[in-house]
Amino acid sequence: MSKAAAHDLGMVVLRQCNHVGRLGEYVTMAAERGYVGLMVCNGPSPRGSVTPFGGLGRALGTNPIAWGIPSKTHPVVVDFATSVCAWGKIGVAMDKGEPIPEGRILDKHGRPSTDPNVLRDGGVLLPFGEHKGYGLGVVAELLGGGLSGVGPTMLRQEGQNQGTVLIAINVEAFGLQEDF
Repeated sequence: MSKAAAHDLGMVVLRQCNHVGRLGEYVTMAAERGYVGLMVCNGPSPRGSVTPFGGLGRALGTNPIAWGIPSKTHPVVVDFATSVCAWGKIGVAMDKGEPIPEGRILDKHGRPSTDPNVLRDGGVLLPFGEHKGYGLGVVAELLGGGLSGVGPTMLRQEGQNQGTVLIAINVEAFGLQEDF
């Protein structure tokens, strides 16, 4: 935000991350201060956990994307994983020994499953919205992995290293804040 205050657009790229938490927290901070915030991350784990649309193997992380847009009353915040659900929600189901809803994962043979533990045995998360979510996941992967230098999740063989991109846009650069 300090870069955006000085230059109307600020951008920071992080690497050597493992997990940055809920992206919405960061873009909300930007929006509450009158900036448009955008944040994307690629996956931290080698090989990822999400399959391409129509695929069976791991290629992407859950690659979250978030936007924060200032408003006169409350910021508009959109924050979601590009997988059909966040990995953490699967982990909670694993810990509780509970099944997950249908349509979220495939086992290592490509069969749909409600057993969250199949992810520990070569299963995959599905992208949300089929090819559309997969496309957004690829964009997050290319920006997060490419701009940070950590590279794409699908080519990483070891180590936790998430690439994260944070962008703040000074709304004042385009006119009065009140008009926006």
